[in-house]
Amino acid sequence: MASSPYSEGSDSGHVRSDRRIHGFDWLRVIGVAAVVGIHCFYTDRALSWLPRNFSFAVPCFVLMAAFLSARELDAGKTGVAFLKHRFARLLPAFLAWTSIYVLARWAGGSIHPSVTDWIEYLFLGASALHLYFIPMILYFGAVLVLVMHAGRHRGLALLAALAGAMLLQRMHLPGFHLASPEANAFPFYFVHNLPYLFAAALLFELLGKWRQAGGLRGLKGAVAALACAGAAWYCWTHPLPGQGLAPFQDFARNIFLFLAFLFRPLRTPAWVAALASISYGVYLCHHLVIEGLLHFERFAHLPSNTAWVTVSRFACGLVLSAGLSFLLSRHRFTAWLVR
Repeated sequence: MASSPYSEGSDSGHVRSDRRIHGFDWLRVIGVAAVVGIHCFYTDRALSWLPRNFSFAVPCFVLMAAFLSARELDAGKTGVAFLKHRFARLLPAFLAWTSIYVLARWAGGSIHPSVTDWIEYLFLGASALHLYFIPMILYFGAVLVLVMHAGRHRGLALLAALAGAMLLQRMHLPGFHLASPEANAFPFYFVHNLPYLFAAALLFELLGKWRQAGGLRGLKGAVAALACAGAAWYCWTHPLPGQGLAPFQDFARNIFLFLAFLFRPLRTPAWVAALASISYGVYLCHHLVIEGLLHFERFAHLPSNTAWVTVSRFACGLVLSAGLSFLLSRHRFTAWLVR
């Protein structure tokens, strides 16, 4: 059974208790709920401010994936073995859900895919806007392998890569003219999330080994988690003046939020771990569920730009996506679609 792209589980789903980062289960559940919210609240102007506050989700997914990948590579896993395992873990579900999205939209008459479209579906995740995340994580994995094999200069290489990624993020890149808005969005999201790849690996270099040695457990971990949570909250509630500083404040907020869950010392309740185990499936299927709910709203003549309809869509979309993922995860022939 394949695990999610941001989990530390092995293929069998068993994890040594001394290696498990329990706070990440909470972060997966909260993050995937935020992603569903981003795709639900855009229709209501009164609630359009919420997606801005939910923007931590994908950066935190990248931080988790990169931190855990850096741990694997540091433990002695070769780059080839790491990439083979990652592709085998992520590609089957990605290809399956890409096909499902294409077939659903093709049947609805909204797309008529060409060969070029299929290339963008497979390499850019352009069959649905949120599916860019899977190929992006695969490409990030290849980049991380190169940087993590820098030998004794790995820390400097990661620091230089982080500085370069942040500079690239601040540059105004020329627009891309691909076959669809989803494909055009991929370069933006790739560049926007690239700094988090190197930041996570650098954080592992600075904190990962210390944490595994017991340096941030018990009371120390609780104090560190509370301090980071407070810093994240401060960044959230005290915006810096000027639009030019907003990306740096968002970067700091997301790093502090990630660290708060990394340092969190308490074990995860069983129900949170169960939800976290299907978070990948919820991420993959939720957009199709939301599109179905939007069709129902139009059929039922519901005002999609009112708060109660929007909030109801969010709640129903989250519950239906989680329910579908849970049902698929119960059968060994379909579990690979959501784990």
